[in-house]
Amino acid sequence: MTRRTRINHGKTPLHVIARCVAEDVLFPDWQSRSVFWNEFGVQAAEFGVAIGHVCLMTTHYHLLVRAHPEALADCLQRTHGKLAWYRNVDGKRRGTVFGRRYEVIPIDSAKHLLEVARYIPLNPVKARMVEDPSDWHWSTHRFLSGHEAPPDWFDIKSALRMVAFFDTRSYKRWVLSDTPLAIPPMTQRELIDYRICSLAEWGMDDATIADRLGISIKTVRRRIRASALRSRRE
Repeated sequence: MTRRTRINHGKTPLHVIARCVAEDVLFPDWQSRSVFWNEFGVQAAEFGVAIGHVCLMTTHYHLLVRAHPEALADCLQRTHGKLAWYRNVDGKRRGTVFGRRYEVIPIDSAKHLLEVARYIPLNPVKARMVEDPSDWHWSTHRFLSGHEAPPDWFDIKSALRMVAFFDTRSYKRWVLSDTPLAIPPMTQRELIDYRICSLAEWGMDDATIADRLGISIKTVRRRIRASALRSRRE
């Protein structure tokens, strides 16, 4: 069955997360990260995906981008394909690399955007890979904080504007501040709730929502009952 087109979020910033199959290691070595890093830059430029953040971890990666869903899908399809080719080319493994389709979390407020702008570069610190986010080589924080000159595919000025800052100093001060992360990125449950409510508000019926999101009608109706949407639909 043909996969349905993603919801069109227009120019809304998107937090994208993708994980390896069975929570396995997605990037086992320096070269695998390099393959993804360079290919994503090339494909983002090709399909008009604006980049705010990129951070490659071990079992997963994080992106902050602006893109129409079709452009993002094409960009990541090619990037994922290149990584899968690299991971399988030596014959040590076979089959898919990614466990499921990447998650797209729309950034729905200025506060959410600021939190994601901190959350992504601090991931390697929280994972105890480095002590300072600028020390993690596979993060665009190195460029945004002025630690290193960016590659051709990364526009610092555009990225700073996307994360709601206009200069390197204020951005770096925010990331390294002691302010608690009060609004973390959405959990998987919150993301599903967000999508259910968005589709329902657009007039989509319960059965179509369930089919679109790959969940049961009971789940859709239960989530709608728990929200204020039910009264507005009746």
